Amino acid sequence: QVTRWILRDHGLVRAGPPAADLIDPVTPEALRSEVRGVMRRLTPMFVNDPKAMDSRWLQAFLVILYVRMLHTLQTGLVASKAAAAAWGLEALDARWKPLITAADALRRLPPEDRQGPADRAVVAETLAFLRQALRIDAKMTEQRAKAARLGPDPSHSGAGPKFTPKGAQHGRGPSRSVAPPSRPLGGGRRV
Repeated sequence: QVTRWILRDHGLVRAGPPAADLIDPVTPEALRSEVRGVMRRLTPMFVNDPKAMDSRWLQAFLVILYVRMLHTLQTGLVASKAAAAAWGLEALDARWKPLITAADALRRLPPEDRQGPADRAVVAETLAFLRQALRIDAKMTEQRAKAARLGPDPSHSGAGPKFTPKGAQHGRGPSRSVAPPSRPLGGGRRV
C-alpha cells in the first residue's frame, strides 16, 4: 500500500499517462493497516534479539522508519525520511529528540561513515522507542475508534482524531494536540 501510494501520488512519469490514471487511490486506513502490521511484526524481532540491531546504520534506520510509521499512523500519509524526522521532533515526546536527531544525522552521512557497531546505550534507547511506538499506535487506534463511535468532530478537519503524543506517551506532563497537516509533510497532495 505504501509503495502504491508513493507511486500514485509522487511517481515521476517518463512516458504515458500519469500514475494516478493507472493506480487506484490508497486510503489512509489501508496505509495505516499496512504500517501497523509492519510495526507489529518488526518490533518483537528486535526486542527479543537486541543483537540483531548491532550496526549503526540499522539502528538509525529503525529509528527513522518508526518515526515515518508513526507519522503515517497519525496522518494517513507517507512522508519522506527528512519530513518524518522533522515531524517526530515536533510531535513526539522530548525524550526521543536526541535519538531522532542522531539517527537523522547518521542517515545523511556517506555510507562509509555509517559503518560500525551500534552503541549499546543507543540500542537500548531505540528498543524503548520501538516499544513506545506500539503504545502510541494503540493510543491512536483507541482515539480513532472513539471518534468513529462519536461521529465527526466539527473542531477539526476530517483527517481523523487529534493525537496527543506529548505527555500522554509517558502519562506525565502537559499534552497538546497535533492535528494532521493540511498537506503531506515534504510536499505532495493530500489523499
